[in-house]
Amino acid sequence: MNRTVSIIKDRLLALIVMAAVMCQTACNEDVLSYVKGNRNSLTIKVADRRNGLTRAAYSKYSLTFESGDRIGLYVYDGSSVVASNVLFEYDGISWTTEENIEYDSDCTYYAYYPYTATPYTPDFTQSTVDEIFSSFITDSSDKFHHADQSVKANFNGSDLMIAEGVGDGEGSVSFTLDHKKALAVLIGTDAITFSGNIPYTVSEDRKYFMMKPSTATVIGGYTMSATGGRYMKKDFSNMSNVEPLKFTALEDGSFTLSIPSGLTAATLGYVSYSIDDGETWVKTLNDGTGKTITVDVEEGDEVLWKGSGIAMAISESVYSQFSSTGSFEASGSVGSIAGVSIYSYYKLFNGCTGLTTAPELPSSVVQNYCYAYMFQGCTSLTTAPELPATTLALNCYQDMFSGCTSLTAAPELPATTLALNCYQDMFSGCTSLTAAPELPATTLAANCYRNMFNNCTSLITIPTDLLPATTLSSYCYQDMFRSCSSLTNVPELPATTLATSCYYRMFEGCTSLTTAPELPATIMGDQCYRQMFKNCTSLTTVPELPATTLANACYTSMFNGCTSLTTAPELPATTLASNCYQYMFKECSSLTTAPELAATTLEANCYQEMFMYCTGLTTAPDLPATTLADACYSSMFNGCTSLTTAPDLPATTLADACYNSMFYYCRALTTAPELPAMTLAESCYQNMFKYCTSLRYIKMMANDISATACLDNWLSNVARSGTFVKSAAMTSLPSGEHGIPTGWTVIDE
Repeated sequence: MNRTVSIIKDRLLALIVMAAVMCQTACNEDVLSYVKGNRNSLTIKVADRRNGLTRAAYSKYSLTFESGDRIGLYVYDGSSVVASNVLFEYDGISWTTEENIEYDSDCTYYAYYPYTATPYTPDFTQSTVDEIFSSFITDSSDKFHHADQSVKANFNGSDLMIAEGVGDGEGSVSFTLDHKKALAVLIGTDAITFSGNIPYTVSEDRKYFMMKPSTATVIGGYTMSATGGRYMKKDFSNMSNVEPLKFTALEDGSFTLSIPSGLTAATLGYVSYSIDDGETWVKTLNDGTGKTITVDVEEGDEVLWKGSGIAMAISESVYSQFSSTGSFEASGSVGSIAGVSIYSYYKLFNGCTGLTTAPELPSSVVQNYCYAYMFQGCTSLTTAPELPATTLALNCYQDMFSGCTSLTAAPELPATTLALNCYQDMFSGCTSLTAAPELPATTLAANCYRNMFNNCTSLITIPTDLLPATTLSSYCYQDMFRSCSSLTNVPELPATTLATSCYYRMFEGCTSLTTAPELPATIMGDQCYRQMFKNCTSLTTVPELPATTLANACYTSMFNGCTSLTTAPELPATTLASNCYQYMFKECSSLTTAPELAATTLEANCYQEMFMYCTGLTTAPDLPATTLADACYSSMFNGCTSLTTAPDLPATTLADACYNSMFYYCRALTTAPELPAMTLAESCYQNMFKYCTSLRYIKMMANDISATACLDNWLSNVARSGTFVKSAAMTSLPSGEHGIPTGWTVIDE
């Protein structure tokens, strides 16, 4: 079979054209006649139906049988198969078969192409020819499909056709074969490569292949899919109009492009460069073994680059990369090398410290990881390219400009549909960046802004309406402005329903920040405010926190290290969660008053180190809880050296480590709260009053101290004299720091 293509006039002038129209039965016919035996009764006429084609769109595509072509024939009498998979072979003049078949007008005749000795089994109980040959069409084991169609036999062998015959009642049966694969016709393919199928080349700039029905195929960075019998056309010839990528040398040196061995020719076909403004090109074919292209330049020299491929990278470990030994400006478009696809420009200029100006990016459409780490560590880059995409993809801009310490302005970011990790670390470490772009999205994605401006130490002010989102996602703002030490104001945060770690470390280390935004949320997420303002040493004003039902670690370290904070917000919650207030005001050395804590049922670690090292705190809040949990008060007031009075501790049933180190190093504390519990728990009082050097009175009514480490060092280094009140039934308390301090007066009750 010979399919020839001659280009008379292409009526499709669009950038990318996909044509699919209804079928037309007009084609060459070859007569298949029974030529062996003494009955010459069956005559077969065969044609192909041009599914989805018109002569205007595809005028010179024709099918002509050649010597050696083979077709399989079935005959069914309504109840049984009379002839099964009968082979007819063409010798260039006539068709021959080794079997005798007599024409019977009561039988039904079926044919398929290309012939195979072990086809699937047709189901003649079905009513339509497609249903009868459905196993052929779905082709699960690829009997009728070749991924490599670069040779003619495989291209033809991938063109499955089937038909039911039409008899004339006098011994002649006609078949019009329907194509069951999609034919892809590619124009201007010198500028693209292929993934999924290796095509058959008919002419220099046109390639063809058969696509399996409903199976997507990547062609030049575009995903194509089609049902059987469709004709699909894409015109890539316009890629020659894309302005080549240009490097202008600002000093003597060299440019190097490294192509990894894992990047096959099907992904990146070739790369060419020109040093004479495009008059001549040096072409390097990519055979998959890895290539290194180096061009020596002098100051002022210009090098143009173009290529063929769907991507310059295919994974986080297989990527092409430019480097230079001197400073240079880039202009033109990276689209002249490859289209936008998954990982397409991943790390393309990563670590290129000589790059001062970025080239254009080719499309408003992005794909997963396409620009990730593209300019990371380009410390001389001062200008970023436009990023017009409004719908983002997984990790598309991740770390794109991270470490670009000379970048002073960010590009506009108009996207309103975000994706996982889309902006993560995008400008992290851009220490010269002074302003943040608008971020209009109102619905966020997990990690979308995570670390976006982390350590942008020159970022001073940001608009109050920068973050309008009301629908958050896990980790969406985590570390977004962390260590932005010049930042003086924060945006509004209107969301009322939070997500896991949504504000985690958002402003940690913003040492110039004086005021926190309002936080109206009443529905919390695990770790939602964790370390949000940690080490904001200039913060003096904090927002209300209206939530009454908390989540795990929701306030953990929220204001930890805020050394200028003098007043804490009210904490109305009565339903706590594990670690909910852990380290919340730790090291807030200017805090003088603690908020009320109304909860009566505690959770593990809920108040652990909550006011640790709050050296200005003089009074502790009431602690009415009677149901304790492991480590619930552990180190709560540890290091509060100005605390003079301890709150009542009414619980009679203890939990492991519940009061462990609770008042450790509270040197001004003179009186301990009454401890009514009669049975102690493991480590419950361990280090509780250690280094309380002014403590002179304690009342502890326990009569069961068998729990492990329950009194370890609990009164180590207290005052040398004092009063110890105990239960009269308790006769085994040891003397010293693990029991009753030496030199103290003991009173039984």
